[in-house]
Amino acid sequence: MVNTSKEVRVDILQAMLPIVVFDGWNQKSLRASIKSINLPEGSEELYFPEGALEVIRFWHDQMNEFVKSNLESLNKSEMKIREQVTAGVLSALESIGSNEEAMRRAIIRLSLPDAAVQGPTYLWSLADSIWRAIGDRSTDYNYYTKRTILAGVLGSTITVWISDSDQNKVKTKLFLDARISNVMSFEKSKFKIVEKINNIPNFAEILGRLRYGNNKNRRRKY
Repeated sequence: MVNTSKEVRVDILQAMLPIVVFDGWNQKSLRASIKSINLPEGSEELYFPEGALEVIRFWHDQMNEFVKSNLESLNKSEMKIREQVTAGVLSALESIGSNEEAMRRAIIRLSLPDAAVQGPTYLWSLADSIWRAIGDRSTDYNYYTKRTILAGVLGSTITVWISDSDQNKVKTKLFLDARISNVMSFEKSKFKIVEKINNIPNFAEILGRLRYGNNKNRRRKY
């Protein structure tokens, strides 16, 4: 049974992040992190029985909580949707903190066959957290499309972020601004489609009018 002591799991994660920079996300790094915080030998089996991949998943969960907390603290009533989405993505990036190389290593680890499904799942989850936190309650195809587009934005922007050596991340923020435009383009096109659908004539009503109109005309002739 997994020990769910969050505090200890957080300690293990924090100890492991600088270690994976040199040794990668593997069992060796996990054991080294256990040793570095003076936990009994073999404690990795208690706290992270699935190994390093489970630690990455836990890191993702921590990022998710950070994003939700940041967005909940914002006065969203005074912000445009674009600004809220941007704030959500920036929160995800900021949650990486100084652990950019550890994130790079995590991306590499998640690209291997035994974990290939996990990376996209994490991005989708982050995108879902952002949309939900800013009040999106869509349930139709918009639900999937919004999250798919934003997951793509998150994935590409994280890659730029961890490679951006500038302290203010100017390059990344410009890149993100351009990608958010893609998200907003979808929103605008969606509303245009809905508007067009709402403006489509009711053909049943038109046919009815033509039918009854023709009948009236016939009666007038006689």
